Amino acid sequence: MMPGYFNLGRFNLLSGEISVRNNPVMFGGYAITDIVPYANILDVRIGSPAIETSTITPGISAGSLFARNRHKTRVIEVDIELPLDKESYPENVRAIRAWASSREPMQLVLSAYKGRYIMASCTNLNEFSVKTWWKPVTVKFECWQAYFVSSQPSAAQIGQNLKIYGDAEPLAVISYALGGSGRLVNPQWTFDQETFIKLSGTFTGGTFEIDINRQSVYHNGQSVMNKLTLDSRFPSILPGDHTITGPSGGIITWHERWL
Repeated sequence: MMPGYFNLGRFNLLSGEISVRNNPVMFGGYAITDIVPYANILDVRIGSPAIETSTITPGISAGSLFARNRHKTRVIEVDIELPLDKESYPENVRAIRAWASSREPMQLVLSAYKGRYIMASCTNLNEFSVKTWWKPVTVKFECWQAYFVSSQPSAAQIGQNLKIYGDAEPLAVISYALGGSGRLVNPQWTFDQETFIKLSGTFTGGTFEIDINRQSVYHNGQSVMNKLTLDSRFPSILPGDHTITGPSGGIITWHERWL
C-alpha cells in the first residue's frame, strides 16, 4: 500500500474495531480497485432473503408457484475505505457512484461466493461531506431475485440422470437441434415420468429451445406456444435427482441457484 493510504481504525482515530477485508467485489465486470486504486473493502453485509408474505387466495392451485417465488429480494451493503486524501475524495466518490449506477441489474460478484453471481442494482450511496470525508463509503445493492447463480452452467444429455444442487430450482434450458431436412412429428419431453411438454405438428430442421423458468418453447427463435398441447405442463426441477426423456440428441443446460 502506498504511504499515506491507511485505515484510520489502525490509528485509533475511529471508534470501534475495523478490519480491512480487501476481498474483491466486482460489479458489472469491474472490481472496486479498478475504479479507485488502493481502495479497501472494510465489510460486506449480506442480508437474508425477504420472504413473500402476501396470502394466496384459497382455491387457487398456486403451491408450487409460492415455493418457487417466495424468496423475493435481499440487500447487500459494501463498506469501502477510500485513500486518505481529502483532495481526491470527492472525485473518488463520484467514480464509485458511476461504477455502481446502472439502469438495469448487473452481475455482483463477492469473494465469499466463489463461482457465483447475483443480479443487483445500486439503490443508495451515502453522500459526500467535507466534514466526514475520511469515513467509509457505503454502497447499498438490492437484489430483486434473492439467489446467487452459478457462473458456469452444467450440462447433460437428455436421457441421462441429472443431479441438481443448490437451494432452489435451477435456471434450466433444453435445446435440441434438428439438423438438415430432418423431420420431427409431435415431439415430447417427459420429466421424471410425470409431467411432459408436447408440441403438435410436424417440424422440419432448425433448433428447439425449451426455457423451463420462462415457461416458453421456441423453434428457430420463434415462439411455438400455440403448438403446445393442452395437457402439457412445465416441471418444477427442484434440487435432487431427475430424469428427462425426449428426442435423442437433446441437451439440458442449467445454472444452479443458492441462497
